[in-house]
Amino acid sequence: MSITKDDLVKSVNADYDRRRDNVDNIHRYFDSIIVPLAQQLNCCRVWADCREINFSVAGTANDLVTIFKAMRLSGFVPDNRPKAGEPSFSARFKRPNEDVSVFYLAFSSTVCRRVLVRKEMVETPIYETVCGEVEAAPADVFVESAPVADEVPF
Repeated sequence: MSITKDDLVKSVNADYDRRRDNVDNIHRYFDSIIVPLAQQLNCCRVWADCREINFSVAGTANDLVTIFKAMRLSGFVPDNRPKAGEPSFSARFKRPNEDVSVFYLAFSSTVCRRVLVRKEMVETPIYETVCGEVEAAPADVFVESAPVADEVPF
């Protein structure tokens, strides 16, 4: 099976038409969804290319709920769900009847904090420097002796 020049041109034109339609969708969704969300959250970064709108947000769990509500009301479904206790979340949103994702969300929590979950006791060997004659050291203590010169200054 060989690909003719006409097949290649048709494929490129179809891809171009799909991308052009997607860019039109991106502009429409940007104005109707992203601009109101950005004004409401007041803590985000947005950029777009010909494939999707990238939406980066640092906020609270309520901010994430607000984003999900806006997306659901507009008919968008995420490709995964946030996990409880995770400090960040990312997902692509698309409409069920469209083959291209339109939104990419990167969310980072601003309310994460370090929490002590346990303490561990770890045995650590402790060494001391001993000068002079070392008399019977306990059996469980390791004593290193360096070569001693004939004249020791102390």
